[in-house]
Amino acid sequence: MSEALLAIQLSQEALGVLVGVDRPVDAVDYPVFNIPDELGRVTNRTDIQLLIAREAAAQRVFSDSWKDRLPSLNAVFTPTLLEPPGLFADAFSWRAQVLFAVPLYDSGFRSGEKAQRLADLNSIKFERTNAEREAASQIRTARDAVASTTRAFTAAQLAADRANQVVMITDVAFREGANTNIEVLDAQRQARDVETQSAIAEDLLKRAQLDLLIALGRFPATP
Repeated sequence: MSEALLAIQLSQEALGVLVGVDRPVDAVDYPVFNIPDELGRVTNRTDIQLLIAREAAAQRVFSDSWKDRLPSLNAVFTPTLLEPPGLFADAFSWRAQVLFAVPLYDSGFRSGEKAQRLADLNSIKFERTNAEREAASQIRTARDAVASTTRAFTAAQLAADRANQVVMITDVAFREGANTNIEVLDAQRQARDVETQSAIAEDLLKRAQLDLLIALGRFPATP
Protein backbone atom coordinates (compact mmCIF):
# COMPACT_ATOMS: atom_id res chain seq x y z
CA MET A 1 0.00 0.00 0.00
CA SER A 2 2.79 2.44 0.88
CA GLU A 3 4.53 1.78 -2.45
CA ALA A 4 1.29 2.46 -4.32
CA LEU A 5 0.74 5.74 -2.43
CA LEU A 6 4.32 6.79 -3.16
CA ALA A 7 3.83 6.02 -6.86
CA ILE A 8 0.68 8.18 -6.88
CA GLN A 9 2.51 11.05 -5.17
CA LEU A 10 5.39 10.86 -7.63
CA SER A 11 2.95 10.88 -10.55
CA GLN A 12 1.15 13.92 -9.14
CA GLU A 13 4.43 15.79 -8.72
CA ALA A 14 5.49 14.90 -12.26
CA LEU A 15 2.13 16.09 -13.61
CA GLY A 16 2.49 19.37 -11.72
CA VAL A 17 5.91 19.95 -13.30
CA LEU A 18 4.53 19.03 -16.73
CA VAL A 19 1.69 21.54 -16.63
CA GLY A 20 3.91 24.26 -15.15
CA VAL A 21 2.57 24.73 -11.60
CA ASP A 22 4.41 24.72 -8.29
CA ARG A 23 2.33 22.01 -6.62
CA PRO A 24 1.27 18.40 -7.20
CA VAL A 25 -1.64 18.02 -9.61
CA ASP A 26 -4.17 15.20 -9.66
CA ALA A 27 -6.03 13.96 -12.72
CA VAL A 28 -9.71 13.62 -11.89
CA ASP A 29 -11.06 12.96 -15.36
CA TYR A 30 -9.58 11.39 -18.45
CA PRO A 31 -7.63 14.09 -20.29
CA VAL A 32 -9.11 15.58 -23.45
CA PHE A 33 -6.67 17.07 -25.93
CA ASN A 34 -8.23 19.45 -28.44
CA ILE A 35 -6.27 19.29 -31.66
CA PRO A 36 -6.62 22.53 -33.65
CA ASP A 37 -7.95 22.28 -37.18
CA GLU A 38 -5.20 24.59 -38.38
CA LEU A 39 -1.88 23.20 -37.19
CA GLY A 40 -0.15 26.55 -37.62
CA ARG A 41 3.51 27.26 -38.13
CA VAL A 42 6.58 26.10 -36.30
CA THR A 43 7.19 29.71 -35.20
CA ASN A 44 4.48 29.23 -32.57
CA ARG A 45 6.91 27.13 -30.54
CA THR A 46 8.77 28.87 -27.74
CA ASP A 47 12.14 27.38 -28.69
CA ILE A 48 11.77 28.72 -32.24
CA GLN A 49 10.68 32.12 -30.92
CA LEU A 50 13.81 32.21 -28.75
CA LEU A 51 16.00 31.54 -31.78
CA ILE A 52 14.16 34.23 -33.75
CA ALA A 53 14.81 36.75 -30.96
CA ARG A 54 18.48 35.75 -30.79
CA GLU A 55 18.82 36.13 -34.55
CA ALA A 56 17.21 39.58 -34.45
CA ALA A 57 19.56 40.66 -31.65
CA ALA A 58 22.62 39.35 -33.52
CA GLN A 59 21.43 41.14 -36.67
CA ARG A 60 21.17 44.44 -34.81
CA VAL A 61 24.65 44.01 -33.32
CA PHE A 62 26.11 43.27 -36.75
CA SER A 63 24.24 46.14 -38.39
CA ASP A 64 25.63 48.56 -35.79
CA SER A 65 29.24 47.67 -36.61
CA TRP A 66 29.62 50.96 -38.48
CA LYS A 67 29.28 52.81 -35.19
CA ASP A 68 32.73 51.53 -34.16
CA ARG A 69 34.27 54.03 -36.59
CA LEU A 70 32.41 57.05 -35.23
CA PRO A 71 34.43 59.64 -33.25
CA SER A 72 34.00 59.82 -29.53
CA LEU A 73 33.54 62.86 -27.29
CA ASN A 74 34.33 62.74 -23.57
CA ALA A 75 33.87 65.49 -21.00
CA VAL A 76 35.82 65.47 -17.72
CA PHE A 77 35.08 67.77 -14.76
CA THR A 78 37.50 67.71 -11.80
CA PRO A 79 36.73 69.81 -8.69
CA THR A 80 39.47 70.46 -6.09
CA LEU A 81 39.03 71.44 -2.44
CA LEU A 82 42.11 72.59 -0.49
CA GLU A 83 41.99 72.90 3.30
CA PRO A 84 43.64 74.98 4.64
CA PRO A 85 44.02 77.13 1.54
CA GLY A 86 47.55 78.09 0.49
CA LEU A 87 49.02 81.46 -0.19
CA PHE A 88 48.94 81.04 -3.96
CA ALA A 89 46.05 78.53 -4.13
CA ASP A 90 42.32 78.99 -3.66
CA ALA A 91 40.34 76.79 -1.30
CA PHE A 92 38.13 75.58 -4.13
CA SER A 93 39.02 75.21 -7.78
CA TRP A 94 37.91 73.10 -10.71
CA ARG A 95 39.09 71.97 -14.10
CA ALA A 96 37.04 70.88 -17.11
CA GLN A 97 38.27 69.02 -20.20
CA VAL A 98 36.58 68.06 -23.46
CA LEU A 99 38.32 65.21 -25.32
CA PHE A 100 37.44 64.54 -28.96
CA ALA A 101 38.94 61.31 -30.39
CA VAL A 102 38.83 60.04 -33.97
CA PRO A 103 39.89 56.39 -34.51
CA LEU A 104 42.22 56.11 -37.48
CA TYR A 105 44.22 52.90 -37.16
CA ASP A 106 43.44 49.91 -34.95
CA SER A 107 45.46 47.06 -36.55
CA GLY A 108 42.29 45.44 -37.91
CA PHE A 109 40.53 45.21 -34.54
CA ARG A 110 37.24 46.69 -35.75
CA SER A 111 37.26 44.54 -38.89
CA GLY A 112 37.84 41.47 -36.77
CA GLU A 113 34.98 42.41 -34.46
CA LYS A 114 32.68 42.81 -37.45
CA ALA A 115 33.72 39.44 -38.86
CA GLN A 116 33.08 37.83 -35.46
CA ARG A 117 29.60 39.34 -35.31
CA LEU A 118 28.86 38.11 -38.82
CA ALA A 119 29.99 34.61 -37.87
CA ASP A 120 27.75 34.67 -34.78
CA LEU A 121 24.82 35.83 -36.91
CA ASN A 122 25.34 33.06 -39.48
CA SER A 123 25.65 30.48 -36.71
CA ILE A 124 22.33 31.53 -35.17
CA LYS A 125 20.68 31.51 -38.61
CA PHE A 126 21.88 27.97 -39.20
CA GLU A 127 20.69 26.92 -35.76
CA ARG A 128 17.26 28.42 -36.42
CA THR A 129 16.97 26.76 -39.84
CA ASN A 130 17.91 23.39 -38.40
CA ALA A 131 15.52 23.80 -35.46
CA GLU A 132 12.64 24.76 -37.78
CA ARG A 133 13.38 21.73 -39.97
CA GLU A 134 13.35 19.41 -36.96
CA ALA A 135 10.16 21.01 -35.60
CA ALA A 136 8.39 20.57 -38.95
CA SER A 137 9.48 16.93 -39.03
CA GLN A 138 8.19 16.40 -35.47
CA ILE A 139 4.84 17.93 -36.40
CA ARG A 140 4.47 15.74 -39.49
CA THR A 141 5.43 12.62 -37.55
CA ALA A 142 3.07 13.42 -34.68
CA ARG A 143 0.24 14.22 -37.10
CA ASP A 144 0.70 10.88 -38.89
CA ALA A 145 0.83 9.11 -35.52
CA VAL A 146 -2.48 10.70 -34.50
CA ALA A 147 -4.10 9.62 -37.77
CA SER A 148 -2.78 6.07 -37.41
CA THR A 149 -3.78 5.65 -33.76
CA THR A 150 -7.21 7.15 -34.50
CA ARG A 151 -7.84 4.46 -37.10
CA ALA A 152 -6.58 1.77 -34.71
CA PHE A 153 -8.80 3.06 -31.90
CA THR A 154 -11.85 3.15 -34.17
CA ALA A 155 -11.19 -0.43 -35.25
CA ALA A 156 -10.70 -1.51 -31.62
CA GLN A 157 -13.98 0.12 -30.61
CA LEU A 158 -15.79 -1.67 -33.42
CA ALA A 159 -14.24 -4.97 -32.37
CA ALA A 160 -15.30 -4.37 -28.75
CA ASP A 161 -18.90 -3.65 -29.82
CA ARG A 162 -18.99 -6.83 -31.86
CA ALA A 163 -17.53 -8.83 -28.99
CA ASN A 164 -20.21 -7.49 -26.63
CA GLN A 165 -22.88 -8.44 -29.19
CA VAL A 166 -21.45 -11.96 -29.28
CA VAL A 167 -21.69 -12.10 -25.48
CA MET A 168 -25.35 -11.06 -25.62
CA ILE A 169 -26.16 -13.62 -28.34
CA THR A 170 -24.28 -16.37 -26.48
CA ASP A 171 -26.09 -15.52 -23.25
CA VAL A 172 -29.48 -15.66 -24.98
CA ALA A 173 -28.57 -18.99 -26.55
CA PHE A 174 -27.47 -20.31 -23.15
CA ARG A 175 -30.78 -19.27 -21.61
CA GLU A 176 -32.58 -21.08 -24.39
CA GLY A 177 -30.50 -24.19 -23.79
CA ALA A 178 -28.55 -24.06 -27.07
CA ASN A 179 -25.14 -23.35 -25.45
CA THR A 180 -23.34 -24.18 -22.25
CA ASN A 181 -21.99 -21.82 -19.65
CA ILE A 182 -18.48 -22.63 -20.87
CA GLU A 183 -19.24 -20.91 -24.17
CA VAL A 184 -20.71 -17.89 -22.31
CA LEU A 185 -17.60 -17.58 -20.15
CA ASP A 186 -15.37 -17.90 -23.20
CA ALA A 187 -17.31 -15.15 -24.99
CA GLN A 188 -17.07 -12.89 -21.94
CA ARG A 189 -13.33 -13.50 -21.69
CA GLN A 190 -12.85 -12.64 -25.34
CA ALA A 191 -14.93 -9.49 -24.89
CA ARG A 192 -12.79 -8.37 -21.93
CA ASP A 193 -9.64 -8.98 -23.96
CA VAL A 194 -10.99 -6.91 -26.82
CA GLU A 195 -12.05 -4.11 -24.44
CA THR A 196 -8.56 -4.14 -22.97
CA GLN A 197 -7.09 -3.73 -26.44
CA SER A 198 -9.53 -0.88 -27.05
CA ALA A 199 -8.40 0.85 -23.84
CA ILE A 200 -4.76 0.42 -24.86
CA ALA A 201 -5.53 1.88 -28.30
CA GLU A 202 -7.27 4.85 -26.68
CA ASP A 203 -4.25 5.46 -24.45
CA LEU A 204 -1.94 5.36 -27.47
CA LEU A 205 -4.21 7.87 -29.21
CA LYS A 206 -4.07 10.24 -26.23
CA ARG A 207 -0.29 9.99 -26.16
CA ALA A 208 -0.09 10.73 -29.87
CA GLN A 209 -2.37 13.75 -29.44
CA LEU A 210 -0.21 15.00 -26.56
CA ASP A 211 2.93 14.59 -28.66
CA LEU A 212 1.31 16.58 -31.45
CA LEU A 213 0.35 19.42 -29.11
CA ILE A 214 3.89 19.51 -27.73
CA ALA A 215 5.32 19.54 -31.26
CA LEU A 216 3.00 22.44 -32.12
CA GLY A 217 4.06 24.36 -29.01
CA ARG A 218 0.52 24.33 -27.62
CA PHE A 219 1.17 22.31 -24.46
CA PRO A 220 1.17 23.36 -21.74
CA ALA A 221 -1.33 25.99 -22.81
CA THR A 222 -0.18 29.55 -22.24
CA PRO A 223 -2.68 32.16 -20.96
